[in-house]
Amino acid sequence: MRRTVAALSAAVLVAGAARADSDAERQAGDVLATAMPLATLGVELWRGETTGAKQFAESFLVTVAATEVLKRTTHVERPDGSNDESFPSGHASRAFASATYVHRRYGWQHAWPLYGLATYVGYTRVVSDRHRWADVAGSAAVAALSSWWLVEQKASPAASIVAPVAYARAASDRPRWADLAGSAASTALSSGWLLDPAQSVSVSFDRRGVRVSWRTALP
Repeated sequence: MRRTVAALSAAVLVAGAARADSDAERQAGDVLATAMPLATLGVELWRGETTGAKQFAESFLVTVAATEVLKRTTHVERPDGSNDESFPSGHASRAFASATYVHRRYGWQHAWPLYGLATYVGYTRVVSDRHRWADVAGSAAVAALSSWWLVEQKASPAASIVAPVAYARAASDRPRWADLAGSAASTALSSGWLLDPAQSVSVSFDRRGVRVSWRTALP
């Protein structure tokens, strides 16, 4: 995964070239919010990690969809007053989708630089008066829930050789907290806690024994 970090660091250098004008930080955030998921997907495909690429694509799409639904149902006004779609930050959600995927799939030791980049993306949204830090934190939470729900941890070779039976037993005996969180989210959504049940478009998602459904009409 060092190649992933190197690719994303290159994106920082590209973004840094925009620092000559007053909108430099916002432009850097715009570049990184797009470059990070594209680089993550591209590097996984280049490395032949088709399973990981598929799982990242799934978690990324769920993160983006959940972010858009929350934007249109929470109605939090932006700091600059431009609209009421502040929570959560779409830019930060896309960036944290990459960081949380690498964390879940390969471990914290590979993900911490990406968390730094994702936090920087959130910072650019705050200083440009488009979001608050609470919006950025919400984005990180949405991305983390999606990654821990949809992405499988890649076992190290040592773990696979030394204790495959114990690993399988632990996986079967202990429910993943993300599945429990998904069940709670399903209950909240279906009960109308987050969304207006009067809205008319039905959306459902079934993955790993958890079915999430809601009704909404995206403008």
